[in-house]
Amino acid sequence: MDALRDAEVVVLVMPCGRSAHLEAGFGAGAGKPVFIYNPPSVKSEPELMYKMALGVTDDLIELLTWIKQAKGD
Repeated sequence: MDALRDAEVVVLVMPCGRSAHLEAGFGAGAGKPVFIYNPPSVKSEPELMYKMALGVTDDLIELLTWIKQAKGD
């Protein structure tokens, strides 16, 4: 929990389980930027609550760009 509280950005990497989803929800509730990375090789259905994330992508370069922007780099 300390690492999650100290995080500047939270990235949910698919596929993942319930614990990771709870961590992403905590991050969003704490006002942290949350992004979801769904690699092209992973087949997953969109979830309504993913709208709490600032972005959902299957493009790693796009994800890295978003993280840099969120951190102000």
